[in-house]
Amino acid sequence: MEWRNLVYPYSLGQRCDFENFPETLRDLADDPFRSLVAKVHRACRYGKDSTPFAEFHSAEYLRSQISFRKLKAYPKKVFCLARELLRKRASSARVAHPYCYGSLRSCKECDAAAMPMNAV
Repeated sequence: MEWRNLVYPYSLGQRCDFENFPETLRDLADDPFRSLVAKVHRACRYGKDSTPFAEFHSAEYLRSQISFRKLKAYPKKVFCLARELLRKRASSARVAHPYCYGSLRSCKECDAAAMPMNAV
């Protein structure tokens, strides 16, 4: 399955043995970096990437760039940083949707949609 790219045997940046995979989706560990990727994609209205496990790869990239401590301490700043990092990474890789779709939303609108004004 791994050879055919049907499984992603990593959890929180660490490779897992297949026998240690959770039996149900409820047993999966929460990955705050995948949540951050999802928040950026929702707020900026990115389309679905057809690359298998693209959100996992994006989370691994952000994990290498942003510390967990900063993620928890400065969520609004980290959201803005993550958006820029993912945008630059996508444009350098010539991904089909490196930017927000046309004029649907500006970056300020993405920020407002992702984080309430009273968030730290």
